[in-house]
Amino acid sequence: MTDIMDQYGDRISPEPNSGCWLWTGAITSKPKPYALVKMRGKTYRMNGVIKKLLGLQGDVMRHKCGVTICVNPQHLAAGTQRDNMQDMTQEQRSERVRKANAAKTPEQKSASAHKTWATRRRHV
Repeated sequence: MTDIMDQYGDRISPEPNSGCWLWTGAITSKPKPYALVKMRGKTYRMNGVIKKLLGLQGDVMRHKCGVTICVNPQHLAAGTQRDNMQDMTQEQRSERVRKANAAKTPEQKSASAHKTWATRRRHV
């Protein structure tokens, strides 16, 4: 982790309350901001660089904190796209999930979540 801070510390702003290391360098613009770094003339997502530096295996890097510009290795985990989608649903980071749950009572949310889970289990 110190390698990352040593190498990119001038583009990282630690956030004391959450523990996130917020990227202040270049970011993607759509659909969500992700940290970008240029190396050897090519642009890469910083979370992919961290994945390689730490030797992690997995299809995608998941932000456990939900902050897409966070580059704190302790807040990142390698996993599958399915893992990432489950994280997003559980944390209500999806705009579709937020809108669907906005008009529901707690009882309706619980019933909806149970129905969704049961449907997904049949398709696995």
